[in-house]
Amino acid sequence: SALATPIARLFYKRLVAANLLKQDLVLVHEMGLLTEHYQDAAKALITRSRRHRLEVAVALNRFTFFSPRNEFEQAILKAYKTPRIPYSVSNLLAQGKLGEVILYATLQFEKGSDGDLQDLIEALSTLRHIGLDDSARRATLSLIKLGY
Repeated sequence: SALATPIARLFYKRLVAANLLKQDLVLVHEMGLLTEHYQDAAKALITRSRRHRLEVAVALNRFTFFSPRNEFEQAILKAYKTPRIPYSVSNLLAQGKLGEVILYATLQFEKGSDGDLQDLIEALSTLRHIGLDDSARRATLSLIKLGY
């Protein structure tokens, strides 16, 4: 899985342009969720597969009809619909310490990736709060697809 993202970046656009069967295109668009074209991949998956509802909701920031099936999905939904910014982050931002906030969010995301869903919610909420929504979505998609 360490090579999944670089391979996706290298080959996604070429594979989309190839004349592939429908089931193969679904796999290609799953791979595309790990690239900068994640929104295009999600739009293609909407019409081709229903099992990617979480990935599509994250990539397109459309949670209106999303219903979580487990605690992990519930945590993702909370981070995007009812974000929670830790008090310590608010204090750091008030002091103009944006770099520290980014480092803090990165460490929290790592802990969240290991199963601490509270840290995951706060990390994603923080990234989105400071204007790094694209980074939050890409990190979330990587976590969903690759498990880290």
